[in-house]
Formats: sequence, structure tokens, C-alpha cells
Amino acid sequence: PYLIPFIAEGSSKVVIVVPGGGCCFKSMETEGVNIAKALQSQGITAFVLWYRSNPYYQPYPLMDMQRAVRYVRYHAQTYGYSPNQIGAVGFSAGGAQLTLFTNVLRAGAITIPEYEKDEIDGVDDQLNFVAPVYPALTYNHNLGMLYASFPKKLVRDKARRSEVIRLYDAVKNMNCKGIPHFICYGSKEDIVSIDDIKQYIVQLNLQKTPCKVVVVEGAGHGYGDATGTEHGFWLNEFIQWIQQVSNKK
Repeated sequence: PYLIPFIAEGSSKVVIVVPGGGCCFKSMETEGVNIAKALQSQGITAFVLWYRSNPYYQPYPLMDMQRAVRYVRYHAQTYGYSPNQIGAVGFSAGGAQLTLFTNVLRAGAITIPEYEKDEIDGVDDQLNFVAPVYPALTYNHNLGMLYASFPKKLVRDKARRSEVIRLYDAVKNMNCKGIPHFICYGSKEDIVSIDDIKQYIVQLNLQKTPCKVVVVEGAGHGYGDATGTEHGFWLNEFIQWIQQVSNKK
């Protein structure tokens, strides 16, 4: 796992960009570098995260997400941004990484006993704002991702599969009260569950967590930065939201 920096000199804000790719690869251009460059051009520092995915299984990808947050906060003084203005945007499977990390891993439900800690692991891992974009919020409706994320023997065992699906569920294990959300998805989404996304939004509203929702009319799954298309407006709205939510800190 590694981070690619896009430093905006004088920025007080930073965003970790988490590309998708079905838990098998990373869409590093349209859901990674292009997003980071757009943020950087508007005075916002960004880091693109390359996290471990298949043949690595969970919870390694989530541990990479956690390590990225801690690493970015640990180096806040080095790069000049505020340790209290650290956010993340995740796409599809990257949105799964982001929401599972925010809601499940921080709850202490997932650990790796053999993990060797260092001084960075003592840093707070809470994000100050998050942006799931067409996120896969559960494995319940994403069997391909389920098989990519866990050993086949586990997935084929009905009881163990049910337990994994229950544990790795950002909707049922919501634990992000007070962390502002920007949620974006296409009206013609056909890969991840729109019902899950809507349910997640309802729960955010019930717990009075700030949430801005942008529906990209006519868009399906995987539109990414959508530069030069009619769907590209969402990225401008995201950048404006970052400026506003950060100013409230």
C-alpha cells in the first residue's frame, strides 16, 4: 500500500482519494489521479491511496485505509494542512473501504493480532468529513466483491458467510454520527444498491449528521471525475462542499 501526494501549498485541507475497482484492481486515473489533480487545482491537498485488494483479503484493505488516515494526520505539520481538516472520498469499492472504515473498523470490531504497531498507530484515525461516491455499502448485494474480499472456503460456508456479511455492513453498523457526509450516485446506477445508499442517508438524517446528497441524473456506475461530460458538475459541487464544511471546523 502507498499514498501518492498532490500537495497544494498553503492548503489547510486534505483529502484522501480512494479509487474503486471491484476489490480486484484500482481505477487510478478517473477515480484517483484526476480527482486529486482537480482538488489540488482548487487549493486542496490530496493523497491517492493504493490499498491492498485481491489476492489480499479483508481486513487488510481496511487496515490500509486506517493507516492512511493516521499517516496523513501524523504528517500534517510537514505538509502544512490542519490535522482537524482531513477527509476522504471513495468510489464504488473504494466507497466501501471508506464507509466500512468509518462505521465498522473504528468500532473495534476488526483487528489483526499479528499487526506490529509504531508511533503512527497512536494517532487519531477519525476523519473530519467523508464522501462516498456510488459506494458499495454492504456485501449483501455485491457477491463478486464478496468473493474477491474473502477466501472462497469462508464465503461458501453459509453460516460464516452470513456472519461476514453482518459484520462488514456500513448500513447496519453505522458509527459515524457527527461526521459530515457528501454522497453522490447516478440515477441509473445498476451495479451497487441504490436502496442501500438511500437507507444510509435516512439513518444519517435520523442521527442528525450533516449530509449533502448529489444525484447525477442519467449516470450509471463508474463515472469517476466525468471531466468534459454532462455529469462532471458533481466534482465542482464536491469541491465547494469541502470548502464549506471545512470552514465550519
